[in-house]
This record gives sequence, C-alpha cells and structure tokens, in this order.
Amino acid sequence: MLKELELLSSHVGHIKQIVATQQNYAKVSGLVENISLSEVVDDALGILEPGLVRHEIQLEREFEILPTIAADKHQILQILLNLLRNAKQAIKQAGDAGGRVIRISIRRLGKNRVSLAVADTGRDCHPKT
Repeated sequence: MLKELELLSSHVGHIKQIVATQQNYAKVSGLVENISLSEVVDDALGILEPGLVRHEIQLEREFEILPTIAADKHQILQILLNLLRNAKQAIKQAGDAGGRVIRISIRRLGKNRVSLAVADTGRDCHPKT
C-alpha cells in the first residue's frame, strides 16, 4: 500500500510539472493582434459570470462601437479579469450598502485612443481603469 502511495505521489508530481510547463507557454505575451475590445470584455465576463450571479451582482454595459485595435489580447484579458475580481470583492465586502453593480464602459478617446473602465458600488467606490 505504501509503495502504491509513493508511485501515485510521483505521478502527481509529474502531472504538476506538465501543467506548470503548459501554463508558462500559455502566459507568453507580446503577441499583438487585431482584437475587438468588446469581445475580450465578453470573454472575461463569461469566465466570471457564475460568481457574479451567485453574489447577485448586476452588470451595466456602455460599449461604443469601435473598430478592432492592435493589442496583446491575453494581457488585456488578464488585467480585465483582475479588475472585475477586485470589483466583485469590493462589493462582497460592502454587503448590500450601495447596491451590487459593476459598470463596464468602452469609449473612444480621440482618434487613436480608447478607454476601458470598470467601476463598482463596493467599499472603495472609485472607478478602476
């Protein structure tokens, strides 16, 4: 029984190593491609939706129609996921005071700039952009 446990532990260690390697490849950034910012936001919301529904957090979207932008899709997705998780945590900490809303907006700022903003009604009520 002890021998089988050691063998199993060895296999689990190997699997951990494989997963870590795959994650390192997945984290390769710097690949700039033409992306739709609203699609990246939708992807992030799709990832976090179960938690938002579970905590009864409403989403308000204000998306201007924009052309595609040249950006690192994975980096923007990671930043956006972090902002949304922070917003969810702030709302959870605030309880029911101030409602349970996350506002996401995408706007054009001049000819060559856009704004992606995440604001929440949580404890620290300053927009996170």
